Amino acid sequence: MNKQENKEAAQEFKEYTGVTFEEFIKSATDEVLLAIGNRVCSEEWAVKNYNFKNHPQFYKNRKRLLSALRLQWDGGSFSRRRQIVDFVCSGMRGGYNGYSKSNRAIQAEREGKYPASVLAKKLGIKTSAIRMFLCPCEWHHTSKFYNKVNYYDGAILLAIHAEDPLDDKHILDKLGIDEVQLNEAKELYSQLKGSKEVA
Repeated sequence: MNKQENKEAAQEFKEYTGVTFEEFIKSATDEVLLAIGNRVCSEEWAVKNYNFKNHPQFYKNRKRLLSALRLQWDGGSFSRRRQIVDFVCSGMRGGYNGYSKSNRAIQAEREGKYPASVLAKKLGIKTSAIRMFLCPCEWHHTSKFYNKVNYYDGAILLAIHAEDPLDDKHILDKLGIDEVQLNEAKELYSQLKGSKEVA
């Protein structure tokens, strides 16, 4: 394996995606991971049996799917790494990542913005509560049908939800917000958690 070629492929990947391969696969949807797997290692058990219930050790097993992709990236031939770079970057250049969502949608999710159903699940409440208390901040295309989906900004709410006990200074520093924004978000979080729309 040519180390220089591998290094250049990794640099190109980061140039187009803005993240390392490891960061990319950790945040990618299972559909995107499976699309990459089908392109570069379709005969790997974790890939070809991902959707088959009769193979329980592989069925919907994200951990095994990630391992198969890491093996292709780190231990496979240069041509495999090159295939991954070309496949992912061609989707990035085209504005769409595989068949799951637009690149802008992926970026929004990195910023803590999600569709109502996803944000609700992360916060442990019903989707209707998100729609009742929040306004969409933007929309993005998702799925192979390019559906237009509303996204809700949940960055501060998710930070509050993750802090136990709540550490205001940590959230303020992490998100670069002021105390007024944090207090408003805390109030909203209380309303969301206290509503009858809790999951």
